[in-house]
Parts: sequence; C-alpha cells; structure tokens
Amino acid sequence: MKKTIIISLLLAASVASVFGASKKKKKGEWWNSYGRAVQENNLLLNVGMGINGNLGQGGDLSSYIPPFEASGEYTTFIGVPIGFGGFIGYTGYKTEESVNAAATYITTTKERNVFYFGGLANYHFNLVDELDLYAGAKIGLDFKNEDKKVSTTFEGTTTTVSESDEWMSLHFGINAGATYYFNDFFGVNVEAGFPTILRVAASFKLDF
Repeated sequence: MKKTIIISLLLAASVASVFGASKKKKKGEWWNSYGRAVQENNLLLNVGMGINGNLGQGGDLSSYIPPFEASGEYTTFIGVPIGFGGFIGYTGYKTEESVNAAATYITTTKERNVFYFGGLANYHFNLVDELDLYAGAKIGLDFKNEDKKVSTTFEGTTTTVSESDEWMSLHFGINAGATYYFNDFFGVNVEAGFPTILRVAASFKLDF
C-alpha cells in the first residue's frame, strides 16, 4: 500500500513537472518558434502589388504604375525563427508641371521607371496560430531611368528640349506583415512598411 502511494505521488509530481514545463515553454513560443502556419525549411513565395510611398518630387502626378513585387524566403531556425531570401520589383510614374510667366508658358514632364532587387530577412512571431506574423528589413539596389521634356511656348511658337538620365541608388526598406494560409500551399499576404507603404500578395508555401 505504501509503495502504491509513493509511486502515485511520484507520478503526480512528474505529471505536474511536465505540465509546468510545457506551460513555461508555451509562454516563450511567441518569440522562439514559427507557429503552426509556417515551419522550418519552408520556401515562402509572394507575388503582389502595392502602394509606393517614395514617388519623388516635381509636379503633379499624371500617371502611376503601382509597385509589382515578387519575393522568396527560406525559413531556417538559428536559435530564433528567421527567414532569409530575396526580392525583385518594378514601379513607375509620370509627373507634369506647368508655369505661366508673362507671355511664356513652360511645361516640364518627367517619366521615371524604377527596377529594384535585393535581399531580405524576416523574424517570425508565433502569436496567432492561423497567421504567420513577421517583421524584417530589405536591402538592395534601385536602377532608375528618367525621361524629361521641357516645352516652352512663346508668342505661339513651341520649342521642346528632351533629355534622359540613368542612375543607381541604394534600396533600403522595413516591413511588417501577416500571411493567412487557406491550406498547406496557398495563402494571402498583407505587408506594410517603407518605401512600399502597403502590399497585398498571393502567397505560396513549399516544404523542403
């Protein structure tokens, strides 16, 4: 009888210890695990469009091509739930500015195209079982080309001067987002940040 009581107490203590440890682990899982939506060794692909917060200056916006972006990320656990990958995108816009000074009418038109690509890193949070929540940063290069036309009208005569320019600049972005997966393969992603203020994308998940 005594042996039975002792064994029962030991089993109860063991169960309580395991339960307590699991509860303690669960409290930390929001920062040290991917959660149920995404696991380690997943390839996460996003293709979508957004709203650019860095359109440049000089005149009124006459046309605009929203950022079209594609990105890929591979989740790899290195003590914390991180994902590394790359991105590529395109955006463009056209501005027009008119100045009427006395008898001279000047119109300046600028058309700019921006191609960009680079690498990204995201930190994933296990806060909501149904969502893959993350925050991260991007760094890369912008390749820009601009066509500029200046038309001057004076006493009924118009002259137009055109010039083109190309240059490269650093691309740096920060972002936070969430992905909801309808199944093990397909989902919808919403991401906010800068320079792309808001992006909505179709998401695809592959397991390796």
